[in-house]
Amino acid sequence: MKLLEERKLWETRTPVLDSRDKKIIELLRGNARMPYTKIGKVARISKDQVRERIKRFLEANVIIDFLTIINYSLLGYKLYHVFIRFYPFLKKEFLIKKLNKNPYIISLGLLVGRYDLEIQIIAKNKKSAKDMLNKLLSVDNTKKEVFIIKEEKDYIIPRYFDLKNEKPIINKKVVSIDEKDKKILGCIANNARMSFVDIGVVTSCKEDTVRYRMKQLISKGVIVDFITRISRHRFKKINYILILKLKNQLNISDKRKLKSIEPIYLMMESADKRNIILYFSSEGYKGLKGTIESVKENLHSKIKKMDFATLLVQHKLNPFSKEICVQ
Repeated sequence: MKLLEERKLWETRTPVLDSRDKKIIELLRGNARMPYTKIGKVARISKDQVRERIKRFLEANVIIDFLTIINYSLLGYKLYHVFIRFYPFLKKEFLIKKLNKNPYIISLGLLVGRYDLEIQIIAKNKKSAKDMLNKLLSVDNTKKEVFIIKEEKDYIIPRYFDLKNEKPIINKKVVSIDEKDKKILGCIANNARMSFVDIGVVTSCKEDTVRYRMKQLISKGVIVDFITRISRHRFKKINYILILKLKNQLNISDKRKLKSIEPIYLMMESADKRNIILYFSSEGYKGLKGTIESVKENLHSKIKKMDFATLLVQHKLNPFSKEICVQ
């Protein structure tokens, strides 16, 4: 009874992590598929204790989930980042349900600030993306402002995650994957820690076959990485987005300066190098103001325009569906 009460308290208050908790999370952020045994050796606890702690992290929403990063360009698609504002303000419940059902929209966030919605959408080209959006966003005669950015990299990078050890994409040619590969990707897209045995049960493949096929998907570059999403909200932090429209391209030194600003955990660059999207979290107004001032100070006169928004709710994050495949 006492153990149950302690767990409930741990799940509602701001989490207090001990050194082993922090080590486990650090290892999972580096590789979401790291085995319990290996984590246990590094953290100096048994694999059963590791399993229990990870379970507790998930129950308390310290860890949101484990995702597989998939490179859409190798499946014949391009990734577009879209910010939308409605005039006048629109009740978005019906629209969100509509967008959630579309398999080509892989990320959907509700914002407050300069924009109302943030969407990541995959399409063959920009025209296809625009046509799809026009059809999806047709709500009566409501006026809207749509800002579309073609991302430099054609794979989704979820929020709450920083690519400190980002792996270079070597293969850039479209690859063909069969139904078994699609099923494997479907299994691990939103559950990167799913075991080879469990994947085999779902896909009707032997464990060794699953291992081999996943190894091939990694070597071809279709699978980019396995990552862990950590909830900053559980630590009383709010997530913000800065959209920078640039006068001039950022050089390597500029990017290093931005990445060195501690609250910034993710930076996305457009294909034309003229737009930068920065994600950062802050516990209060002082941290928010300090981060924005640091960005302005480091980029000096290179910023043409800066837009700001607060990320309220992540309604959808689905890195893979059967439609996301070369026909």
